[in-house]
Amino acid sequence: MGRSISCIIGNTVAARYILCLGANTKLCVANARTFTSTGEPDLRRYHHLRNLFWIAYQQDKDLCLRTGQPPALSEYNCDLELPFNYEEDYKLSLNLETCPRPVFPGDLRLGQFKSKAYIDLYSLRALEKSDAMVLQNIRQLDGDLERWRMTIPTEYRPTLYFSPTTTHDLRKVNARSVMLRLEYHNCMAYIHQACGRFRPKASPHHDHLQGLSSSLMLSISACRASLSYLLVVKRALCPTDFWLMLFYPLSAILTIFCHVIMNPGLPETRKDLDLISRIAGLIRELGQDDDQMNERLYHSERIWHFVMSLVNIARRRVDREASDVV
Repeated sequence: MGRSISCIIGNTVAARYILCLGANTKLCVANARTFTSTGEPDLRRYHHLRNLFWIAYQQDKDLCLRTGQPPALSEYNCDLELPFNYEEDYKLSLNLETCPRPVFPGDLRLGQFKSKAYIDLYSLRALEKSDAMVLQNIRQLDGDLERWRMTIPTEYRPTLYFSPTTTHDLRKVNARSVMLRLEYHNCMAYIHQACGRFRPKASPHHDHLQGLSSSLMLSISACRASLSYLLVVKRALCPTDFWLMLFYPLSAILTIFCHVIMNPGLPETRKDLDLISRIAGLIRELGQDDDQMNERLYHSERIWHFVMSLVNIARRRVDREASDVV
């Protein structure tokens, strides 16, 4: 946790091995597919190489989103044909009772989406795009994400809006389904945050400015939904699972914190700060429940103090804004 430099270096080495072994090539894809159909022993290694390719590919795209660094595996040098019968296999893997050991940590299609989002919105070339082009890319990516969402079975399908009062069947909750929803919310926030990096010079009623405002609010809504969902399913989480998911609530917390600092007069700011405080308490609670008490309790306490310091800063900003209005 927090060792981003080591992750980037390890990811770069893994990507180089993948390329040297030819796991990115069409030949490897064809041989892996033949092995799936015939079971020919001599082709087993190609099947294994493609699995390794997809694991490295997913990790590479996750690091792009988390660190802002460019990918080590370029789409221009990789065959991205999905494994045979992948969509059906993925649906089965969402139920850990029928698929206790899934090969891939997440949905490969979402990894492809993350790559496109980074290239279109956050790469160096994307930073040179006009505001109108960025908005167009955001709308296209939003549509792509919605089409992906609709491929998920209804009992596991994530939704943009989620409140602490929402009823949820905890029997359907497992680490994989929770991660799926958190990834969806994170991707939604990621693409719509891109419009926050520029300030269009237009009247408040200009369609361009209204589009930016709508996009930013979608980002905030996704972050709220992510945190609210964790509060609802917390009883189904075990500490080891939560530490794997920790990036997502922290990312959402920072996004909401910045939103409150920039807009302290909005009526929902105090509710947002209360939501963040409850998530901080959840992190602390799961750290105390963990078997590896010493290390993770130490980290959970540090995170709790950090998040609560953000809450205190934001509350002072909100109180100051309220007193200025009076």
